[in-house]
Amino acid sequence: MVAAQLHDRTTAWKQHEAAILGLARELDLPLSDVSQAYEKALQELEAQARIKDFLSVFACRRVRELVRHV
Repeated sequence: MVAAQLHDRTTAWKQHEAAILGLARELDLPLSDVSQAYEKALQELEAQARIKDFLSVFACRRVRELVRHV
């Protein structure tokens, strides 16, 4: 059970890390800025989410929207 939970967290973190790197390239912004915006969006989404499978998709969308409105 513990191994499965650790695997799930590691897999989720790899997914989030890949999303952050992809956004930084796509938006041509510093990795630190994108990471900070992504993590903030992710925290807000996690607080409300019952199903967490697509959080990276929604966090990416929020970061893109923030960049477009700046």
